[in-house]
Amino acid sequence: MNDNTSNAALTAPQHPNVPADAKSKPIILSYVRPNRGKHRNEPIGVLLASTNDDNKVVISWSLTNIKANDRFDKEKGISMALGRIDTGTNAAIPHLVRKMLPQFIHRSSRYFKVDNRDIIIVSGTGRE
Repeated sequence: MNDNTSNAALTAPQHPNVPADAKSKPIILSYVRPNRGKHRNEPIGVLLASTNDDNKVVISWSLTNIKANDRFDKEKGISMALGRIDTGTNAAIPHLVRKMLPQFIHRSSRYFKVDNRDIIIVSGTGRE
C-alpha cells in the first residue's frame, strides 16, 4: 500500500460520507494524499469505483484545487466523483490521481470480481 492512500472498502450505505442519493450503489474509495508539500498526508481528493446504470465498473475521481487554497470536503468530493460516473468529464486525470490508478484498478477488479480490462476509467481531454 502506498503512503499517500487511505482505503475504505465499504458499501455506500455503510460509508458515512456518501450522499443519501447514492446509498444503493456498492463503492470502494481511496483518498488521495500528497507525499510532500504543505498538504502532506492530508486528503486532497478521492478515487472511487462503483457501478454505473449499465452495471459496468467505473473508476472516477475528484481532486481539490490546493493552489487556490481550497479545502477538501470528503462528502462533496465523493459526491463529485459519483456524479462523474454517470455524466463523465472533459477534465484530464491529474498526475497525482494517475499515479494511484494501477493499484486502484487492481483493487477494484478484486472487489467487483471483474477483469482489469473490463473497468472503465472516467477521463477527458483536458479541455473543460
